[in-house]
Amino acid sequence: SGFDPLDKAIGGFSPGQISIWTGKRGSGKSTVVSQILLNAVDAGQRVCAYSGELQAEVFKSWTTLQAAGFGHITQCTDIRTGHTFWLPDKKAEERINAWLRGHWWLYDQRTSPNDVDSVLALYEFAVRRYGCNIFLCDNLMSLRYGHGAEVDIYRAQSEFVGALVRFAQKHSVHVHIVAHPRKSNGQAEITDADEVGGSGDITNRADNVFA
Repeated sequence: SGFDPLDKAIGGFSPGQISIWTGKRGSGKSTVVSQILLNAVDAGQRVCAYSGELQAEVFKSWTTLQAAGFGHITQCTDIRTGHTFWLPDKKAEERINAWLRGHWWLYDQRTSPNDVDSVLALYEFAVRRYGCNIFLCDNLMSLRYGHGAEVDIYRAQSEFVGALVRFAQKHSVHVHIVAHPRKSNGQAEITDADEVGGSGDITNRADNVFA
């Protein structure tokens, strides 16, 4: 993972397995997993990422800022709105782009629908065409499953995770999945692995579950 305490605890992420990441909104799930993907690239791995919450260019910008670090970004202010944002130094951005090239592929929602079949098809293409071996699905709730009732959505999520398990085992890759915790009385709670998503089947299929 690139995080020494985590690697000491789990021994790293093994091929042919999946990891579930959960936590309350804004708790840093996507940030931690993105850093793990960057650490994977730094170790020479090839990454394919799906984000249902961010367009590909926004995901890429976020990744660039994260890779640059505070020493190579500049705070800017929009003169019309007063909104503060950050931009990477041009030289740092060029070096990061060169570093990611050939090791970093993103799912683009502008050209592909965010349904489960399309995501699985892209993953298959990425592993066969580009040799990707680290995958991200962020997150389960952002995908279209073609089911109406809530109970069917939970069943479809479980089936999709099962498909990712088979994909990981077939190609000896590792898949990271971001999932929201179940809500109780309108509040997201995490007391054990069964609080992920809406079905215990999701975590039962996983090799690692992190909250």
